[in-house]
Amino acid sequence: MTKSHSDNKPDVIEIDKIVNGVARVLIRWNIHEVPAPVMDGEKVRTQWEYDSEVIHWTLPTPDLTPDQIAAYFKETQTEIEGFAKAKRINWKRTDKKIDITAVKETYFV
Repeated sequence: MTKSHSDNKPDVIEIDKIVNGVARVLIRWNIHEVPAPVMDGEKVRTQWEYDSEVIHWTLPTPDLTPDQIAAYFKETQTEIEGFAKAKRINWKRTDKKIDITAVKETYFV
């Protein structure tokens, strides 16, 4: 699994945008400090390493105020994080080839 990196400590939940009551949300977990790669003449520094996933989350109603949206995401943070982690685990691409003819014969007779 590829890790993301940042020079600034990332928020666990970051709302990217909201369109028609659906939020594009960036979820981050396993956030911890690691030594950053050092280039010639650069000072030693640290950066943040974490796992991340982008999800779309439907709000309970599309007409929430910014304060209500912040409160909603704070209340549902555990559920949203769990969904993002499950998406990361369950939607992995595999290199296994699927025999489409077998699927057609089984389900579309």
